[in-house]
Amino acid sequence: MIARQLDANAANLILVSDKVRQIAEGQIPVPEVVELFLTNYCNFACPFCRCAKYHGDTNQFMNFDTLMRLLEELAEHGVKRIELGGGGEPLEHPMIQQVVEQFRDRGFRFGLITNGWRLTERPELIEPITDCADWIRFSVDGFSDDVYRAVHGRPYVSYQALRATIAKLVGLVKGLSGTMAVPKVGIKLILQRPNKHQLITAVDEAVALGVDYLQFKWLENHQWSIPSEERPESCTALGARLEQVSDDSLIVDVLPGYEARLVRERCVMSLLHPLIDWDGTIYFCAFFHHRKDTHSIGNITAQRFFDCWNSQWHRDRRKCIEPAQCVANCPMLRYNPVMKFIVKERFRFPYI
Repeated sequence: MIARQLDANAANLILVSDKVRQIAEGQIPVPEVVELFLTNYCNFACPFCRCAKYHGDTNQFMNFDTLMRLLEELAEHGVKRIELGGGGEPLEHPMIQQVVEQFRDRGFRFGLITNGWRLTERPELIEPITDCADWIRFSVDGFSDDVYRAVHGRPYVSYQALRATIAKLVGLVKGLSGTMAVPKVGIKLILQRPNKHQLITAVDEAVALGVDYLQFKWLENHQWSIPSEERPESCTALGARLEQVSDDSLIVDVLPGYEARLVRERCVMSLLHPLIDWDGTIYFCAFFHHRKDTHSIGNITAQRFFDCWNSQWHRDRRKCIEPAQCVANCPMLRYNPVMKFIVKERFRFPYI
């Protein structure tokens, strides 16, 4: 019965069940993924962005030599997957092409969360990114030029330009299918008042573009948030449209926003998926801004990552983390029930 209650999106934790067992025994394993905020600058000005008040200028980006030393160290310890998010917009790093080429040349695979606008200006980045990305998720949030400009706070941007870029990338990926590891491509819509009427359009566009997945997330705690009493109608309309879509042609997720649920249990993923900010600071996870002083364990500009990781300081700081201070409805919480399942049922894993 417990397996039916697990979030399928967290099932990949089973692949690292040995590390889960280490965590259950009080150990700190080598992380499975390291997330990087390459920059603290974003070329968009989304009114709803939870990181907006922390953004800096174009001079705030991760030093290239520091990043190269980190990659060498991660490779030495068998960490081969990177996630690029923000924070700022990762593709705004001034040496982003060299960064991606280093991922490729050193055998790293990465996942990318991006608004994608840099790719409309520098299409030559598309091919090196598809060479070594496992997945690419575009934060679209609007499917017409007027809505796209409103939700991203820039009058010069154009959804049609981004759409053409996504279509080009998807076309390249489809052409590579069957010959090598190719990235899955997704688009995301943060549901809010300006784009509420485009919920079905998002599905239509995802199908037309041929992307692999579509993600919706409710905007919370903002003047543009859609009231809870209006959401069931939207969900019903979405469900009716999805019934017309082939199950194997598009994966669709509808996620809650960061609100309501009080966190009471210690996070598993802080020991498998840490975050390194643009200035080199190592944090437990990407949701650190409201508690920078207590959520960090060192800085790679002055120390080696693995001198900080699994250190006594790391272990002591983790014990002091108060789960009630975590972001409500944090997406990482979906992994906790899977961890409990692995610990309880692991004796049966080899018996298929």
